[in-house]
Amino acid sequence: MAKGGKRLTDKSSLGQKPLAGKRTQQKGLIIPQEDKGSPFITFSFKYFGQQDFFGIGEQDATWFANLFDRIKDLSGKTKAIIENPTERDAYRLHPIDWGARNCPITIAELSSVPQSIKDNAENDFFWQFQLSKGTGRVVGFFNEDSTIFYIVLLDPKHNIQPSKDYGYSVDETKEAITEYERIQMCIAETLKEFAKTCSDKKNCPLSRLNIEYLRSGVFYACIDPELKEKYKELIESGDFQESFENFLISQL
Repeated sequence: MAKGGKRLTDKSSLGQKPLAGKRTQQKGLIIPQEDKGSPFITFSFKYFGQQDFFGIGEQDATWFANLFDRIKDLSGKTKAIIENPTERDAYRLHPIDWGARNCPITIAELSSVPQSIKDNAENDFFWQFQLSKGTGRVVGFFNEDSTIFYIVLLDPKHNIQPSKDYGYSVDETKEAITEYERIQMCIAETLKEFAKTCSDKKNCPLSRLNIEYLRSGVFYACIDPELKEKYKELIESGDFQESFENFLISQL
């Protein structure tokens, strides 16, 4: 795409007919011949979340490779898979049985799903498919025309439908955190430690700062007057955030 929104054209190909099986240009889009027709299923993480029994903090790269490979595989399927019992069985694709023995969660407890969706969800609204027999399940729901699957939970421990083979047990999981969340936790713990050294426990400003920080997710700090000009310089240059993040990461 050239500047100004103009599409670049290869003049050497003008007037030539597209070859069979090759990509053709249609309505401004490059579409492989084999991808025409019924739309393939796509996946969205818009309503994804982690919660008790459905954390992914203990999963390694191999597990995520399996996840992406399965999503890639299903991205080559159309909504016709829903009506095909053989294919559905191959992927263990079926509605969630919320009344299953020891199921550790209800529709109402899906924390990442908007209430408006949960209020209108029938018992067979949410579905699952497997990564493989030993690597867990993916839980979510289809849009109205069954072309988008919204991933709601990742279930590496098979907790959504406890298995008879394992005594219907439900296993604890650990939630993964982002680098930003890890830095937040580090700052919060540091504030707690500093607060212990305050002589006036009741009125300690660090204690109040820690409470405010944990409540709002925002960290407030004072700087020495002699650093004021340096701070102002960093802010005006746009380098402050990067410098501050690098400093925090270096302290971990």
